[in-house]
Amino acid sequence: MTAAEAIAWTTLRAVAVAVFWAVLAPAVAASLRGRPLWTAAAVLPIVTPGLAIGYVDRPYVLAAAPWVRDAVHAVLMAAITLPLAVFAARFAPPTVDARGRLAWALRRPQTFHTRWLGAVRIAVARHRPGIAAALVAFLWTMQEAELGILLQARGWTEWTQRQLVGGRVDLLGAIWPVLAMQAATIAAGLWFLRLATVFPLSPRSVRWPLAVVAAAVLVTTVHPVASLLGEAVRGVGGLTRQTGLVRTLGWTLTLAAVAAIAAWGLLHGLPRRGGAGFVLVGVVAVGGCGSLLLAVLVREAVRGVAPSLLGTPLPHVLALTLSLGPKAVAVAVVAAAHRQPRAIRAAELIARRSGAAPHGRSSDRSRLLFALRDRPAGIALAVLTWTAYFEVMPAVVLAAPGLETAPLQLYNFAHFNQIVTLAAYLLLAAVVPLAAITVAMGTAARSVR
Repeated sequence: MTAAEAIAWTTLRAVAVAVFWAVLAPAVAASLRGRPLWTAAAVLPIVTPGLAIGYVDRPYVLAAAPWVRDAVHAVLMAAITLPLAVFAARFAPPTVDARGRLAWALRRPQTFHTRWLGAVRIAVARHRPGIAAALVAFLWTMQEAELGILLQARGWTEWTQRQLVGGRVDLLGAIWPVLAMQAATIAAGLWFLRLATVFPLSPRSVRWPLAVVAAAVLVTTVHPVASLLGEAVRGVGGLTRQTGLVRTLGWTLTLAAVAAIAAWGLLHGLPRRGGAGFVLVGVVAVGGCGSLLLAVLVREAVRGVAPSLLGTPLPHVLALTLSLGPKAVAVAVVAAAHRQPRAIRAAELIARRSGAAPHGRSSDRSRLLFALRDRPAGIALAVLTWTAYFEVMPAVVLAAPGLETAPLQLYNFAHFNQIVTLAAYLLLAAVVPLAAITVAMGTAARSVR
């Protein structure tokens, strides 16, 4: 298969997923409004590691025909992009109503160009939530790597992985159309964000969108976790014979935490004036290229500027930090949408005036201020750390010798066969960041006085 054919297969799959969510995302977003449990369930597909999904589903499709693997990958990508599409539909700019269309019609454009351009703008404005969902789903499907490689679905990521194994270095010249398509998609998305505001979706009484959420959670979270638990029970004993396990898990968590803090600090350290907007757009555009393409770009850049850094952890950390840029922006938007400035201001005033109050009451007020003002940032860092922890492709391309991450080891082992010890290792690798995040959040809450 040539690079052009591989890119065409990925594009076809991404278009199918984009059309699917262009039609369904607005209805699903409307149905989730006012349903916090269903909303929490809808987030599960994107936070479930693709490594776990690919490990569980790989034996079922490996011996099947290529079109079966492609179809399974497309279905899984539609399920994984569910929360992204719903998020995009929920926070897309508002649609134009009948009054807006009437106002445009009364302007009576005189030229064919202005009449045609205005008709296109009105058509886009009427379907902004669906278009925003389609753009996000297309971009994510185009850049997804580890799941497609494990399932051996035809696409540019699987082709690139074969070239990396073969030792090819001049990859950018072959996969530049992927970069061009993703750049165009990001540009269209940034154009949508010019007038970004909360889209006032009205609740609907229909039930079928909730069935879509349930099906997505079933195939991406429930089935993989249940399968892993069944195998891991028999493989726990094998973990005691693994050498360097604690060191690998600790190094993986350290890398993820450093990248998460760097990405969050970069986002909030930008000045609020001047060229901050251009810097932010650049971070989103670079990070939006996907972890595999971004890792290749970082490797080529470091090889051209400072080749001696290859083989050190710095390129790996840089690729992880840049890949978290768009995710940090998305998490910040969600946190800002739920921020309550008046409640935070009131809690700050109460905390300042409670210096002479009994210790217990002062502690309660400080905890209230922590919950309103500081906990969202902690949750954001936890989400970014979890995401960076399971990033496989930067480690595949840039991991320093002797400093492999746990997901990289799991990714390499998963290509051979399902092993009960490997299932136990995968669950342990997931428990470590969850435990660390729980301890860190609990310690921060108890330290408030």
